[in-house]
Amino acid sequence: MNKKFVLLVVTSFFAVGCLPVGSTQEIPRPYHMIVAYVGSPRSVDPAWAYDTASSELIFNVYETLIFYNRESVDEFVPMLATDWLISEDGLTYTFKIREGVKFHNGETLTTEDVEYSFERVMVQDRSGGPAWMLYEVLLGCQKANLNDPDWGVKIEDTVQSNDTHVWFNLASSYAPFPAILSQSWSSIVNKKFCVEHGDWPGTWEKWQDYHDPDVSPLDDPEPAMCGTGPYILDSWIYGEEWSIVKFDEYWRGWPAHGCRGYVERATVKLIASWLARKTMFLDGEVDIAYVPKMYMHEIFGQPGIECIYPLPELSCYGIFFNQNISLRSWYLKPPHSVELDYGELNEGGIPPDFFSDIDVRKGFAYAINYTEFLQTAYFSWAIYPGTPVIEGLPFRDPDQERYEFNLTRTEEHLRKAWNGQLWTTGFTLTIPYQMGSLPRETIAKMLEANIESLNPKFHINAQAVEWGMPVSYRLLTLFMSGWLADYPDPHNFVYAFMHSTGTFSVLQDYGNATVDTLVEEGLKMMNTSRRREIYYELQQIYHDECPSIAIYQPLGHHWERTWVQGWYYNPAYPGIYFYHLWKQAALYGDVNNDGIVNIEDLAIVANAFCSYPGHPRWNETADMDKNGIVNIIDMAKVAKEFGKMLE
Repeated sequence: MNKKFVLLVVTSFFAVGCLPVGSTQEIPRPYHMIVAYVGSPRSVDPAWAYDTASSELIFNVYETLIFYNRESVDEFVPMLATDWLISEDGLTYTFKIREGVKFHNGETLTTEDVEYSFERVMVQDRSGGPAWMLYEVLLGCQKANLNDPDWGVKIEDTVQSNDTHVWFNLASSYAPFPAILSQSWSSIVNKKFCVEHGDWPGTWEKWQDYHDPDVSPLDDPEPAMCGTGPYILDSWIYGEEWSIVKFDEYWRGWPAHGCRGYVERATVKLIASWLARKTMFLDGEVDIAYVPKMYMHEIFGQPGIECIYPLPELSCYGIFFNQNISLRSWYLKPPHSVELDYGELNEGGIPPDFFSDIDVRKGFAYAINYTEFLQTAYFSWAIYPGTPVIEGLPFRDPDQERYEFNLTRTEEHLRKAWNGQLWTTGFTLTIPYQMGSLPRETIAKMLEANIESLNPKFHINAQAVEWGMPVSYRLLTLFMSGWLADYPDPHNFVYAFMHSTGTFSVLQDYGNATVDTLVEEGLKMMNTSRRREIYYELQQIYHDECPSIAIYQPLGHHWERTWVQGWYYNPAYPGIYFYHLWKQAALYGDVNNDGIVNIEDLAIVANAFCSYPGHPRWNETADMDKNGIVNIIDMAKVAKEFGKMLE
């Protein structure tokens, strides 16, 4: 049906004059937002925190020089910097610092605070923390060199300032640097406040005394925060809840631009029990809640509850083929098998370089029913990305070919594997998987059933094992693991999945000189067009060489009471940004949330007509009855409310 025709028909039946409506639901705590989660922060220190729960608290209290432009992950807007300049060679970033901004302790933001903030991250350099990103950008390494007597001077030289500007001197050009500057570890702290709490004084004598402390001085003995952000830390009971309150002198003012209200207090509670969390959510005691996928059916369609979906997360999980299995691995010689050397083939086992043959890897790739896997392991709340340049990242090639389930192609490749010998000799392969992990079990048993069906000499043993910590991945034949974005740029993923020194490539013994060159060029390339060419080429190489399979990217969902207004999705955010939220009576049919149901709302639904999740025109706000498709019922529901407006 023509969308314009649908719009005319529906409006002709339901058009009425503008009717003001009052609050049809009582809104509890109109200026207090309560969120129920299952995780708790570990630190309030931006230099220390490297988990999303901590970062969510930090990015509501602290601010960065620049920040993401709402939903965009590759467009940036001024925050504590009013503007910035990148030198032609990409080696110097200069920021003009905003004047008159107040910290929560009443101090005025200075360029000295900004310089101190970044140098402090590199001085602290806590083990397992986020400092490696600044080190990589500014000094071309991963961590501090305590054996270098001039290391403090080198840190100081990377970040410099005068009365109005701060500039960074990079070791080499680094295209994703703006994304790193927009993350919580790049938050600007108040130097005076930090020093008063026993932190690094900003001098270079004995700076090593402040390196890699057992605990941050901002976390011990009590959590202490002092930022320029919209909220001030009011309380934190570890493992139970934290609460922040509105900073009245916030430099951007209240409410936020484009918002019709604000939140004076936000409280995040740790409620591990789903039953307790569900009850509080349905009763209105909680405004936003974490709902596990397995329980979504219990709450979908409940009055006063809204679900926003699907939300592609910036994480990618893959199946990794070990091309040089450790000779110490007991999976090379399972019971009643033979011990094989490199390149040896025998029905009783596999050689350590079994997966070094590209036809073996491709044969396995075609043996996976990806649709069935996602339905079984994730209830279809995930997508199959095909490459590590996943949905939501810049420079993803939407037309990139992916492996699909095809046992005919599996047989073709396994017949060619090892110069045609594998099909004749056969093999025995053990695939260990983590006991209790449904995704890993599903993949292992799917490969077992599908590949064994092709040849009686092919034997695969899907074996559940206790997953010790840490896992020695070099002992495994193949394994499943995942990557969560440090920052939203394809380099962060292709390096881990494809570069010879990347996290997964090292574990697989995979390397390709051409890939390494492209990955390194993509990191340094400041020309956007050339970067796109590079990452498109890397995606094609990833498919052609099949070093691993990027098998799934989780799809998230956001659950809130219908009185919650202003929430939007940016996959780079570590959680909820409360400054843009407020509470207001829900006006059913107000698709664009402008306080009135009119022709614009009908147009939004008409534009998404007949769409569904994954469709190019899909718009989840147009799916009024939340049944996964926009149809005439949704049009009628909006049209029925036509002309109503909030008082």
